Amino acid sequence: MGPSPASSLGQRTRISRSTAQYACQQLAKKGVASMTLRNNVYLFTAEPPERLLHLLEQQHDALREKEKRVQKIVGPLRQMMNVYAVLPRVQFYEGESGMIQLYDSILELRSPIDSFEEGGKVLEIFPAYSHEFMRKRIARKIFNRCIAPGGSPYNESDPKRFIEVRHVDPSKFPFTWHVKLCEDVVGIFSFEEGAAVGVGIRHADVARNFRLLFEFMWEAIGAPSGAAGAGT
Repeated sequence: MGPSPASSLGQRTRISRSTAQYACQQLAKKGVASMTLRNNVYLFTAEPPERLLHLLEQQHDALREKEKRVQKIVGPLRQMMNVYAVLPRVQFYEGESGMIQLYDSILELRSPIDSFEEGGKVLEIFPAYSHEFMRKRIARKIFNRCIAPGGSPYNESDPKRFIEVRHVDPSKFPFTWHVKLCEDVVGIFSFEEGAAVGVGIRHADVARNFRLLFEFMWEAIGAPSGAAGAGT
């Protein structure tokens, strides 16, 4: 319509003059309309549609700046926390969708992972997501040390896949779960048929002791096996 008073815009859009006046003022504040005073009457004009894309880019820039500022303070804030004064945060994840959510939350930490793995049953339960988890981990260059029963082609050392595996005798240690340790998070996954469940524990001291147990077994097992195949 070109430069128009709120009353005309209200008639055109079938809303009250006061509502049109308020809406136009808000649009002007956001930069998608301009407001000029002529003969004591405010006239409103729509900006070109491309202005919307420019505003989105401004919002993206502001969000990226906020993310940078938050990233700078996360580390110092974490160091200031008294882990012994904070109770563990425990959350249960049921079924396939819940367990995938727990797996993804560990990947989002983008830190090295230590894990106890079972012999490959997870690929039968979550065939698509198992490969997706591995793909994401490799793409983010997240290194994984893994202790797993021998005999599975899915748990083999491979530098190109950022994984080192040390095997245990499957007849003596037939693990049927996953335990993933990442930063202060312990993810426990049980694949019992009909009752798949995950438990996420976030607590620095709990994670530290799980990692001590991992290190004990890692050193006791000795040198890793040969590199071939994939791993999750």
